[in-house]
Amino acid sequence: MDFKKIDYEYIGLIILVFFPIYPFFLLSLSVFVYAGLVIISRVTNKKKDQFRRNNGLIIFSLLFYVLLLTRGLFNENPIEEIKYFRSSLSLLVFPWVWWISTKTITKKQRENLMRCFVISSLLLAVYILIFSLVYSYRSNEEFTIFYEKVQLIYVHPNYTSIYFIASIVYLYLQLYGCNDRLKMVYSLMIIFFMIVLMFLATRIILLSLVCLIIAEIIRKKSFKKRGLLLFFTSTLIIVLSSIYIKPFKKKIKEISSFDEFILPYGEFPTSSQIRIGIYDCSVPIVKENWVFGKGAYTLEKEINECYDKFKNHDKIDYNTHNYYLFLLGSSGIASLVSFLIMLFLHFKLALSRRDLLYLYILACIALTLLTENFLSRIQGVIFTMFFITVFIKSKEF
Repeated sequence: MDFKKIDYEYIGLIILVFFPIYPFFLLSLSVFVYAGLVIISRVTNKKKDQFRRNNGLIIFSLLFYVLLLTRGLFNENPIEEIKYFRSSLSLLVFPWVWWISTKTITKKQRENLMRCFVISSLLLAVYILIFSLVYSYRSNEEFTIFYEKVQLIYVHPNYTSIYFIASIVYLYLQLYGCNDRLKMVYSLMIIFFMIVLMFLATRIILLSLVCLIIAEIIRKKSFKKRGLLLFFTSTLIIVLSSIYIKPFKKKIKEISSFDEFILPYGEFPTSSQIRIGIYDCSVPIVKENWVFGKGAYTLEKEINECYDKFKNHDKIDYNTHNYYLFLLGSSGIASLVSFLIMLFLHFKLALSRRDLLYLYILACIALTLLTENFLSRIQGVIFTMFFITVFIKSKEF
């Protein structure tokens, strides 16, 4: 066997792509296995680099996070600040991997990677549903998605939901040009993922789904049969979900009731009230420290000290629940601007390539960051950096 002909980088991505179903300890391990295989590929591949690097993307992908880390080092409690970033250190690994990488991803490899991702997301959805059904039966409780009870795999509704919406986007775009049998399979998978999304009832992900549906309908080619079918099918699922799926009904009630949008002084506040309380504490702190920030750990500590005034029954540690606000409050305006420039460069690249999958998944990430510190947890980091890696290294579309 000629080991020089093995595509180590692609093998690394195949290992990484199943991250939706990995237990927590395997998530970081898969990142470092991928990075190690990229190094092996670099050492064994003596040919001219095939991958044309985007230096601007690499620099700004590193800069915002380096500024975040540096601000923490100059705080009064640098050890706690550094500990805070343990779950997001992969944000340093991937730009470095892009820099030393020599391989591009072919169209066939990209398709295989996306199919593996959809399969892993499907397995996760099935596992969650089966676990919830069994738990509901044993505990004699009404069926819902008991994501807090799921064992082995960490399940957070926001992170899990974005896996499913990314799968929906890919499957939908694949409906172009495939045979009738595959169209039926893909359509059923889309409906399945949408129903699971209704049970998870994550508002920003559902908003992202609505925005993507609208974007597809107004696209020139989507006024045809497929666009109309998408619209009516999605509308039917949403309407039925608002009637029969309790978590989704609850979220609709929260959004439609102005009484819900008050500070969380009650003993058992709603999720909307909790977020309002978090922003009530976060915004004044960020306003006072927007130039250089306070450090991530210190910012979160002060938010929680402020939140104690609400005296909720189930008090836990909260963050800003807005990654843009988090960057501004943690490391100042330079870090936020660097991050926004990075996002702009990605959107520019996706539009210039007319890569709809890249564009739509990037839009979902940008929207999710409005209500979730998505890049502070390893699940969000791997999701984001895996897809960015696949997109920027893709050779064909």
